[in-house]
Order: sequence, then structure tokens, then C-alpha cells
Amino acid sequence: MKESFIFYKSWGETIKELPEEYKCKVVDALIEYAFEGKQIDDLEQLVKAIVKPMCSEIDKNTEKYNKKVENLKNNSRNRTEIDTKSKRNRNEIEGDNVNDNVNVNVNDNKNVNDLKETPTESVSKKKTSKKESPVYFPDDAALDDNFKEFIKMRKQIKAPMTDRAVSMAMKKLKELSGGDSTRALRILENSIRNSWKDLYPLKESPPDVKKDLSTQTYDFEKLEQQLLARKRI
Repeated sequence: MKESFIFYKSWGETIKELPEEYKCKVVDALIEYAFEGKQIDDLEQLVKAIVKPMCSEIDKNTEKYNKKVENLKNNSRNRTEIDTKSKRNRNEIEGDNVNDNVNVNVNDNKNVNDLKETPTESVSKKKTSKKESPVYFPDDAALDDNFKEFIKMRKQIKAPMTDRAVSMAMKKLKELSGGDSTRALRILENSIRNSWKDLYPLKESPPDVKKDLSTQTYDFEKLEQQLLARKRI
């Protein structure tokens, strides 16, 4: 049940202008309508005409008030749900942190125990962890060293070779050199010297085509016949 309603100043001014016998009737009708919901159909025609627009305003204000109350309830309900979810999430996070701390402590203790090794075990691990340098050409130490220098050069120019690239380079070196160790060394040296990523065939010098004039022979009979033929012409 409502505890109050809005009484406008304009209503008071209207009621002041009424005859005394109608003033109380109008005020009573407004109070009964606002607090008790009593309808105005049974009022006198004049009182009803005056009260009706006032009752419409009371209805509008009542509707606004009810909406405001409903919104407040919804907001309060939403805040309660948010607080509940937030509390639940906070509890889950705290629970995860507790589990993480337990796991960290257990793992830390385990790692500390693992570090306790005997001197013999430590030396044995160092021996087994040392990686042996691969040998690419076991039958030719010079060729093997040059090939390793080629791989090292590739790393220096920021183009390191994969295992597949190494295998392909060895195959290509064999094809370009024809199995000749000396040619293979020269091919590798050219690539290392010029910082080439790939291996290239050697540029062979063209054969000396200059003739030795001291050993050159001429067909004098043929030359003589050629001169006689020109004279006849």
C-alpha cells in the first residue's frame, strides 16, 4: 500500500477556487483514489470532472514509481549474482594457487634430491654428454676438414645447414669433382673464400690455341699452283 502521493501546486489553486461544499469532496476523492484505489465513477458530475485529470497524474506517477522499484530490485539481484560469481572465481583462483604452490614445493624437493649425485655418476654423465664431432670423409682428412670449414662458414653467414642440406652438399661435391679429391678441395675452397652458400663447378682454363710458328709447315707446291691460277685470271 502506498504511503504518499504527489500533490501539485496547481491542484491546490484549482481547489481554492471551488465552493466550500466541493473542496472537501475533491480532497477526499483524491485521498481515497491514491491510497485506497477507490474509483470516482460514483462522484457528482462536477467533482468527477475536477478529480479525473488529477487521478490520471496519480496513475502516471504510480507507474513511474513501480518501474523505479522494479529496476532497483533487478539491479540488486544482478549485483548479488555478480558478487556470488566473483566470490566463486576468487575461491577457485585461490584453490589453484594453493595447488600450484604444493606442486612447486614437491617439484623443488624432487629436483634438489636429483642433484645429489655421487662423484662417479657426475663424471660418467660428463663423458656421455660430450658430443663427438661427426666425420664426413673418413678416408680423406684434408677433404673432411675443408668440408667442416664450409659448414662453419655457412653458420657465420647466418645460413646454417640442416642434416639434409649436408647430405645433399656431399652428394653434389662428389658429382662436381667426379670423385677427384683435389678438385673437391678446390671447389670447397672457392665457396669458403667467396662465402657462397652453394658449391659450384670449377672454371677450367681454355686450352692454349697459339701455334708454334717454328714447327709450322707449309705446302709450297699448293701455294705455287694458287698463285698461277690468280695470274691467269
